[in-house]
Amino acid sequence: MGNGMGIVADTGEEKASAPIRIGLVDNDPYAVKVLQTMIERMASDFRVVWTCDLGAVAISRCLNPAKRPDVLVTDMSMGDVSGTEVCRAIRAKTPEVGLVGVTSYSLASFRDEAVRCGAQALVAKTDLSGIARGIRCAARGMPMDGDAEGNGVGRGGAGFMDAISAHMLLEDAATPSAGRCPPRNGRPCACTQRGSPPGRLRCASA
Repeated sequence: MGNGMGIVADTGEEKASAPIRIGLVDNDPYAVKVLQTMIERMASDFRVVWTCDLGAVAISRCLNPAKRPDVLVTDMSMGDVSGTEVCRAIRAKTPEVGLVGVTSYSLASFRDEAVRCGAQALVAKTDLSGIARGIRCAARGMPMDGDAEGNGVGRGGAGFMDAISAHMLLEDAATPSAGRCPPRNGRPCACTQRGSPPGRLRCASA
């Protein structure tokens, strides 16, 4: 990330000189507008650089260096791709985007999966201070429950990971060694190619 996530200290000077670039995805157009307005009013260094209503578009933009934000705020319940799938697809490819999930439903419904998919925070949409804190931590690649002393265990014992650790874990899980089907004619099946999300491709040789 442009602000040296996980390495550079989160100082007041850094916040003032380096705005946090935020992407926002929610399949409800009204919710997008409301969230954008609220986020931009939370802190002077928060900049919503783009919004969209499709998870697939958010994934594409986060994997494009020219459009990649420092932090993606994603709704967890969307029509085309769930928020957890959005997080997994991005985190398996890069640690350069902090991931903050937001939801109107019970946090318990998504928390464990959000942890597994590499998010840095999961916050209720009504928790404005929590969203702001989650964005600021995620911009440094750190979990919201974490701190400088390394305390990163969240409520219920499930700890959100920092972006780099989560990326390494998911990247390893996406390698051919964790393939979905055996090689055919000495060549790996398309569904076992590095970075292919589980269940997203059908086996070309099946």
